Amino acid sequence: MCGICGFAGIGSGGAARSCARETIRRMTETLVHRGPDSGGILLEERLGVALGHRRLSILDLTPEGNQ
Repeated sequence: MCGICGFAGIGSGGAARSCARETIRRMTETLVHRGPDSGGILLEERLGVALGHRRLSILDLTPEGNQ
């Protein structure tokens, strides 16, 4: 089973971006048991949104199956 996480409300500035990146990375790490095969992070500063995911490869084990 895959897992997703995220939050909104990233402030502007380098410190806010750095903190947001570290926070979403840590959130995504807590989901490793739900998807040990792959993962990724999207940090959309313009919209103030951070998303993370973990992937469990069941059907498509190739890189083309990545989210």
